[in-house]
Amino acid sequence: MCRAMAMPSSTGRYICQGLDGRPGADGGGSCAGAHWLRDQASPCSCDDCSGDCGKRALRLGYGVGEIEKALGRAGKGYVLVVPGNHLFRSWGKRPPIAGMGLEIAHALGPSLWKRLSAGDGTKGARLHDWAYCELADLDAAEYDDQRTGLWTRGLLIRRNIADDDMAFFSTRCPYGTSIETLVKVEGHRWAIEDSFETAKNELGLDLNESRSWHGWHRHVSLIMLAFAMTAAIRHHANATPPPKTNRRKTTSKTTKPHRH
Repeated sequence: MCRAMAMPSSTGRYICQGLDGRPGADGGGSCAGAHWLRDQASPCSCDDCSGDCGKRALRLGYGVGEIEKALGRAGKGYVLVVPGNHLFRSWGKRPPIAGMGLEIAHALGPSLWKRLSAGDGTKGARLHDWAYCELADLDAAEYDDQRTGLWTRGLLIRRNIADDDMAFFSTRCPYGTSIETLVKVEGHRWAIEDSFETAKNELGLDLNESRSWHGWHRHVSLIMLAFAMTAAIRHHANATPPPKTNRRKTTSKTTKPHRH
């Protein structure tokens, strides 16, 4: 959970903390890009991103370009949600792909869809139909001369089995990454959203009357600390107890003294 990305501004859009530690400018995309750049200096070693903070930054306006550039410069892969009218274009790949995500999805043949699980939910495996289109292969040195390797830009599409409702994701991953891996990364979003929901319902993440940026940050920081503590306590409480071992009681045999 990211306290900066949980903070609403006066206009209802999401703002984040700037590189200098002060509140960033209002708006999703460019400010979220600064948030990602700031995080690269932290000890976090996450290589693949489907973070909810990025999703919330893109919530209004979908500033995908800034987020993608920031993650590319950091050498990280990502699976970022985009709207159905987001434009995609391939280069150096066959067959060529161009158009909005929704148009591309409708043009895909049945053999290109795979039924996969994005992880287990409350009712079992979360099964959807998935399709993945590779758009381009990029050299890692495009953003940083010190980085090597080949990365693939792509379009990941999720289709609901029941009503054919679709969701679209812009992806960047090491060359040769399978669709199963991308689906697994996207599935992490459910756990993140569940964490936000739990923090709101049980700890009052969204229940505050703060009138300043500092007041909000203090409230959210305390809630995050309490959430981490309760999660750790719950983990230890629900841990499987060690198997019981039957201890065999040994009775000491006393020898009677021999009488001569």
